Amino acid sequence: MEQELAKPSLGYKIAFHWANYVFNKLYYQKVYRLHTENIPEPGTPTICISNHQNSLCDSISELTTYDMRFLHFICRADVFKKKGIAKLLYAIGLIPIYRVRDGVEKLRDNLQMFSEVEKYVAGGNTLVIYPEATHMDGNWLGRFFLSYTRIGFEAAESCDFEKEVFIFPIALYYHDFKLLRTQMVVDCCEPVSLKPYYEQFKENPRDAEKAANEYIYSKVKEKVLDVKDLDNYDTVMDFFSYVDKLEAEKRGIEKMNTVDEWEIRKSIEARLEEKMESDPALIEQLYSHTNEYSKYLKKHKINDYAFNNPFKKWGMVGQMLPYLLLLPLFLAGMIPHIILYSIIHIVMKKVKDKLMHASIDLCIWVLGIPLFYLIYFIILGNCASWLTAVIVVALLPLLGKFALWYHRSFQQDSKCWRAGLIRKYQPKLWQKLAGLRQKLNEDFEQLNA
Repeated sequence: MEQELAKPSLGYKIAFHWANYVFNKLYYQKVYRLHTENIPEPGTPTICISNHQNSLCDSISELTTYDMRFLHFICRADVFKKKGIAKLLYAIGLIPIYRVRDGVEKLRDNLQMFSEVEKYVAGGNTLVIYPEATHMDGNWLGRFFLSYTRIGFEAAESCDFEKEVFIFPIALYYHDFKLLRTQMVVDCCEPVSLKPYYEQFKENPRDAEKAANEYIYSKVKEKVLDVKDLDNYDTVMDFFSYVDKLEAEKRGIEKMNTVDEWEIRKSIEARLEEKMESDPALIEQLYSHTNEYSKYLKKHKINDYAFNNPFKKWGMVGQMLPYLLLLPLFLAGMIPHIILYSIIHIVMKKVKDKLMHASIDLCIWVLGIPLFYLIYFIILGNCASWLTAVIVVALLPLLGKFALWYHRSFQQDSKCWRAGLIRKYQPKLWQKLAGLRQKLNEDFEQLNA
């Protein structure tokens, strides 16, 4: 891998800025980037690692956190099968790595790749690799394989240990893995130098790799939301969503953002782990109440927010009026994007891995928006005027955001209307829900005791 490959081309710069705009301004409502002062200076031999939860979204979040650097990413070799796609992937800095499932004979190809990557890192560049080797299915941390530490040490060895190689951990958290226009957190941890392990590596490479990995893993583990009880993962996540606002109130947080949510859920998870050991009966009770409450909410097509904010009769009428008045604006934002939404919907049906959905969604938006906006521009320019075309196409991103907000707000308010009707016309059911919600509050208080 030649050193000049680390220099971004004009095409790469254009693609970077477009992906940056779509990712940070359109696809996500807000990306919180914490402790960016920890990012190693340009020219520092660096291997960037992170927890891997959301496929391509993880990579673009890290790429755009670094600003304009030509990062290289190690990824699965099976996406390089088609020559045209492979050429594009190489051009944007992706490097294939073969796994056992690709065939034992293919593993030999990794030797050449590792040699080139080591020289690339030793040259003062940044390599991104996911030590878990696959994306997880939720908020937990998998085991770290040693390939990243091996590359780091051998990069140092390739320059006779004269350069200090760093492992730069990043912790990622998504408010929702799958939804468009939500929020996420990118927390840049303090870089870990491999230099203190150089002498150990010279004596026993494997022990040095293990020792470095153990320390780095512990540092990442401190940062991420790592749910331990995977058999009850959905129940735990539901419990978080029901009580995290109670914890926020205890902390004096009036309006909880995604960073607050992340820290609060890590704190609650730590207490759950502690009580699993000291009071398993409480955890069993908490799970039972959570599951029963969730079952009732799902059955009656409401959520916890709607239960806590049911509309009164006249509130329903008052809330409906703005939606009627804003309907033309919603249609103006929805109709130009309906083809893209339809393509995404069709593709999603064929992809079983739900954590790939956001990545596919993002790819379609990154590639599809310029194409469709260009088509609309040409049609409007020829049918109306070029000035009209410029104005309309410039407004399309804002109208698209509004249409999505309108759709989600209407869905949520519909649940609040439904909750209001249940409270008025099904008092026994409402009392049952209220009783379960109160039990959850009591469980939360016992968890804190």
